[in-house]
Order: sequence, then structure tokens, then C-alpha cells
Amino acid sequence: MNIDTGCHACSTSDGSILPVLRDCTVAINFWLRSGLPDLNWFKLNIDGSSIGNPGKAGGGGIIRNQHGNRVRGFARSIGIASSVVAEL
Repeated sequence: MNIDTGCHACSTSDGSILPVLRDCTVAINFWLRSGLPDLNWFKLNIDGSSIGNPGKAGGGGIIRNQHGNRVRGFARSIGIASSVVAEL
């Protein structure tokens, strides 16, 4: 199964979702729409999904500082799982 991991808004793609989370201004604005964290705090956004229910599943997240800059990010395949398990 071929999964498109690129951003359709800015055409960022290299086969991984991490450059989209790191470099795409559309994705950055989406994740920060609830506001920046307070001074000396960090914001963690996470999500998971599956293709099919159950199906191939994964999750990931990004940590940003009070300026909205990426501190760390991660993505992980969790194998075959339901959408509920992927979200947890």
C-alpha cells in the first residue's frame, strides 16, 4: 500500500511526515491554531490514525517551544490496529 505523506498545500514531501511537521507553514499554522505555549512552556501535539479499521496504523507528534519552533518530533508505525488504538 502506498501512502501519501506529503503536504498538498505546499508540496513538501520526501517519503516521511516529519518534514511536513517541521517545514510546512500550513501544517505549522494548523498545529499552532490553539495558540503558542506560555513562556518557558512547551506544546505537544499528537495524533494517530489507521488506514482501515483495523488496518495499517501509526502515530506521531511534535513538541514546540513558546516561539512555535520545533524542539522534537516523532513518528511511529504500530502495525495493524483499530483507529481507537491508534489514537491512544
